[in-house]
Amino acid sequence: MSTSLQIICVSLLFGSAMTATDFDLSDVMKLAGLVEVGEETAIRDSKITFEDETKLLYKVAATYKTATNNRQNVPAGEGGYALTMTTSFDIEHVEPLNEDEETMTVHGSVILRWKDPQYTWSPEDYHQVKAISRSFNDYTPSTRPWTPKISFRTADPADKRRAESAEGLSTILTTKYNGEIAMLKKFSVKAPCNFDFRDFPYDTQRCTLILSSQNNVKEVWFKYDGQEKHSVRQLKTEDGSPSPMIGDFVLDFIHVFNALVTNDERPEQIKEPPKVGDRIQFKNTQKVVAIVNLSFNRLSEKYFYLFTLPLISCVLIAQGAIFFDTKKGFFVLGIAFLLLVLQMSLIQQNFPSDADGTPLLVVFHYLAFLHVIVCFVGLVLLTRFFGPREGLVLNGKPAPPTYYVIETAARIVYFIITYLLLFIVCVGSLNFGAWHHWESDD
Repeated sequence: MSTSLQIICVSLLFGSAMTATDFDLSDVMKLAGLVEVGEETAIRDSKITFEDETKLLYKVAATYKTATNNRQNVPAGEGGYALTMTTSFDIEHVEPLNEDEETMTVHGSVILRWKDPQYTWSPEDYHQVKAISRSFNDYTPSTRPWTPKISFRTADPADKRRAESAEGLSTILTTKYNGEIAMLKKFSVKAPCNFDFRDFPYDTQRCTLILSSQNNVKEVWFKYDGQEKHSVRQLKTEDGSPSPMIGDFVLDFIHVFNALVTNDERPEQIKEPPKVGDRIQFKNTQKVVAIVNLSFNRLSEKYFYLFTLPLISCVLIAQGAIFFDTKKGFFVLGIAFLLLVLQMSLIQQNFPSDADGTPLLVVFHYLAFLHVIVCFVGLVLLTRFFGPREGLVLNGKPAPPTYYVIETAARIVYFIITYLLLFIVCVGSLNFGAWHHWESDD
């Protein structure tokens, strides 16, 4: 069936409910892909009124209520397993990360699909109606099938309120004649992030979106629609234009997996469950949750020109000052020292004050300070042993050629020593930072 007919079909199935929801055309298209009715059925469905659908739902619910203990029983899964719910996430927009609060505000939608063999009807008996799509609230409590009670955890573990529930105008519920049910839920959630600034400004940060259900692991299990790990789709800015840029970051990939929790566990205490397909032998207090990890890479180009290039310039100036005349050498070292102080001030303004760990960028600035001090000490020692140098003049008289050769050799030797020292320290610091980065990935 063509896309246009799908949109017409679903729009007509919404009836008067469409005016009460906040869904746009893209949301209707998502549901159109789930309805899967033929062109002939779509034309017939266009004659069905909202009231006719409601009568159908009441007749279906009459037998459904008895079979499911008044909707308290979770539909049985296949082969004695828990009910498998196919889950698809669509991340539409991510606001700039709050590095001070270590939070992420994300907007998107999730589609849950499952099969309820008790919630069925024969299209031949109801004017060939094969599917009904409405907002959740437009299903009366007595006509709804069983639906999972889901919620998204907030960034504050002490906040007991449900950031988003399964009910409300932001949810569309689609039921099909063969028992297939799809629930599209839009969400806007402030989720927690675990920031690690040790590799700043070449850092990768991860934020976690947690979808939980009130049902225990013996009742409900999440399955993902080919989204275990994939590259991110094109995100949109607030004005609707496509952009993968999120403030100082770019969203790299999304990783989705199941995890087990007990009632009071915080997100950082979550442990991964056994592989999907194993027999479920867990306690009733354990629940399965969907973990959606979003990985962000910082855009380091700005920081390269703002911090790295000036840092390299200061180091080169300080290293070369040892070959200048005595007064000029001290003057150049003073300039390099002041520039480093200014750089550290800029870093403090761009870096969260309460961040854990020391970033490599700050470590390199500390090494640059050490380098300036070493060059200053070397210049003092050379002046102490050879006297102040002003070109080829020593104490108002031309320096002997031999004296000049010895002094120059001493400066070259000292240059090599300081260069090797800084090389060893820098390489060691890089390996130390990379070791911590690899360890955190594990």
